[in-house]
Amino acid sequence: MREVRTELDTLTIVRHTFGWAAVALVLAALLARQPLPPLTDVRPWLGILAMALVSQLLGHTALNASLRWFSPSAVAFANLLEPLIAAALAFALFGEGLPATAVIGGLILLASVGMVMKEERFDLDGT
Repeated sequence: MREVRTELDTLTIVRHTFGWAAVALVLAALLARQPLPPLTDVRPWLGILAMALVSQLLGHTALNASLRWFSPSAVAFANLLEPLIAAALAFALFGEGLPATAVIGGLILLASVGMVMKEERFDLDGT
């Protein structure tokens, strides 16, 4: 991936990746005969829009951009934080309860990601 990062910028990588992912998802939905939500039902469309903008454009674009400074292994390992962040947001925003095992697992995960990042050689100039 580092070789691709030196030849292509983040926007080009994201445009190709997200474009092909969209094609694959539309084809999968057609093959599975999944209907679209009704155009008059705003709630599912807002959810789809939020997932596209927040999860994809912000989250995964940031992961792609971070490959300029971190190894693909470190980025993939840090990606494990997604469920931890989702659980923390569910707790903070919706009062969702977190079982003790989830809290302990989250702390172990944070410590693990911290150890990986500590060992990671930062390439701050992006070369």
